[in-house]
Order: sequence, then structure tokens, then C-alpha cells
Amino acid sequence: MAPKSRTYPLHNTSFTLHRVSPFYTGLSSALSNTDLRAHARRLQDILAGETLRGVRVGLGEGESLARAGALRSVSWKILPGEEDWGREAAADESSEGDTSLSLNLGGESESGSGRGLLLRVDYENISYSAIFLRGQARPGREGFEHFPLGLVRMPLALRETALAFLAATFDTRVSALRLPKGYIVGALEKYILDCVVDDDGDEREASEQGVAIRKFVKEIHVTIGFDSTGGALKTMDVQVAAEDVPRMVAWGRREGGGFWRALEVYVNGHLALDVNHRDVKVVKIACGGFTLGDGRVKLLVAWGGGGGDRARGDFVEGLVEMARGGDLRKDG
Repeated sequence: MAPKSRTYPLHNTSFTLHRVSPFYTGLSSALSNTDLRAHARRLQDILAGETLRGVRVGLGEGESLARAGALRSVSWKILPGEEDWGREAAADESSEGDTSLSLNLGGESESGSGRGLLLRVDYENISYSAIFLRGQARPGREGFEHFPLGLVRMPLALRETALAFLAATFDTRVSALRLPKGYIVGALEKYILDCVVDDDGDEREASEQGVAIRKFVKEIHVTIGFDSTGGALKTMDVQVAAEDVPRMVAWGRREGGGFWRALEVYVNGHLALDVNHRDVKVVKIACGGFTLGDGRVKLLVAWGGGGGDRARGDFVEGLVEMARGGDLRKDG
């Protein structure tokens, strides 16, 4: 197996978004790496051409998998928190620390707690992965564990087989996560807000806010789509340079909104386009912290810590809560 990358698995990778129903484990304790290794061996047998519940399955000869080469290994383990990832990667390289970590439903603040599950499928030329995140700990029923948000990076044939294996093993259902209208814009506004407050939740000085926005938000790219049929224009891209974003945020807040309020006024004034019209939708937003839209997400590393780390964490937690059926943006 190739050595584990020191880059945290959530970062700098584009994933498809999925909603996952609770796993039925039948266990009185949390899943451990020992449990997951046994499941990984079963999945590897399936991918190698064995059977799923007595029915022979195959991945076909899709172009992506044809280029992947021979199957090398399948691993499945508890995903540690970001702060513990470097230590876990080093332990893996020395073949240590792989058996003791359990999911620990007590909460992330406790030693050894896991962020979720990491499934990795290594081929000769490429690796694919799926991450199942549990979010903030909540009481659950014994024998069940909940990982509401599934982030999957796999070609279609492999994804279908892996998700069918999950359904057969844990009696779970995995479906595409459809973000409601307004969610993407709300996620951007929440990310910006998290970047301009300090560790105590107080707003930074105006000059410090501008520095934080340029550092963590950077430029903003918005793709707008049009639902009306018959029109030649299907999408339109709006790009705001990094140096303009702090000014737009400040102006929008004076008007009782935020960045999006400023963009609404600007686009309406210069293009006579009402971005709030029922036939207009936000397809995708990309900034220095993330890309979100079209059923996909990519979480970018915000170098420098501080507000960027907190904003990134809240962004992920918001997606977990949306997959769970709630919406963290309502809390702010």
C-alpha cells in the first residue's frame, strides 16, 4: 500500500455530496479499526470479482478504471481529527497505531475521538476514496451509528459497487445530497463572517477584517444559471477580484446584508439582472476556502490558521447538518 499522504483527506479534493442514513452495526460499542478492516477485506474481494450477497458483481471496463491498473488494496479506518492526522500518518508508515482507535461517540474534544470513516481504494495508478462524516456528537440508538454526510471521489462503476456494499453491510441508504435554493449563498456569507471574527467571536477591526478576507476568502467566482427554456444563455460567470471583496462586504453590511447584497446591487445596476428572480439560480460558488455547487464540494486549505481554520470547520459542519436534515446557518 502507498504511504498515507500528509495532506488531510478532506482537503484539496473534489467530492460528490451524498446524504447517508444511519449505519446499523448491531454492536454495543463503537466501530473500531479492527471491525473496519474486516469489512475492507470483504469489499476488496468484491472488487476483485467475487460476490455480493451471493450475486456475482463486476465493475465493467469503464474508461477511468481501465486506466487505473490492477487493484492493490482496500483500506477502511476511522478518520482522525485534522490535528491528529500527521501523527496517524507517521504511525501508519511505521505500521503502528492502527488497531486502538475507535469512533468514541463522546465527542471530538475527547482523546482518540474520530471525525468519521475513511474508505480508500488503491489501484496501480490511482487511488479513490470516500469519507463519511459524523459531525457534532449526538445521542443515538445502540447498534446504530450516524455519518450523515458522504463525500465520494470514485468513478461511477466503483461508486455504485461501494455504495451497494454499504447498503448490504449496514442496511443504510445513500442518496445524492441536493442543496436547497439559497444554501450556497448562505454558506459563503457564513464563511466570510467566520473569517472576520476573532477566537472569542468578536468582530475584528475594519483593517484586520480586510486582511482576513484577502487571506482566506480571496477572489470569489459565482456561476449563475437560468431555468427558463428557449433562451440561448444558460449560465453566466461573475468574478470578483480579491482586492474588491473587502469593499463589497463592507458596503453590503452597511446596507443590512453582506457580500451577496453588494453583488445583487452591482449585477442589477450593470447588467439589469435580478439574481433573486425565480428563474435565476446560483449554480456554483468558488472562493479561497471552498468550491461548492453542481452536487460537488472541494475544501481548500486556508493557510495561516486562525479564522480560516474556524471558517473551514464551520463550513464542513454546515454540510453535515444539511445532510442530517438541519441547517447550521440558521444558528447564526
